[in-house]
Amino acid sequence: MLNNCLDQIRAPTSKTRVFMRCDVNFDQSAQGRNLNTMIGRAAHIEFLENDIYAKFILWSFPEFFR
Repeated sequence: MLNNCLDQIRAPTSKTRVFMRCDVNFDQSAQGRNLNTMIGRAAHIEFLENDIYAKFILWSFPEFFR
C-alpha cells in the first residue's frame, strides 16, 4: 500500500501536488500500555471509529477535496 502511494507521488505530472499532514493526539491512558498503543494501532482505530476528526479536516480544508 505504501509503495502504491509513493509511486503515485513520484509519477511525472504537470499538475501541482499539495501534501498535508495533520497530527491528532489521542489520550491513550484509559487503554493502558499494550502492543496496540505502543505501535499506534489504537490511535488509527480511534481515528477511523470517530468520524468527527475526518469531518473536521474536510470542513477546515475544503480546497484540498475539490
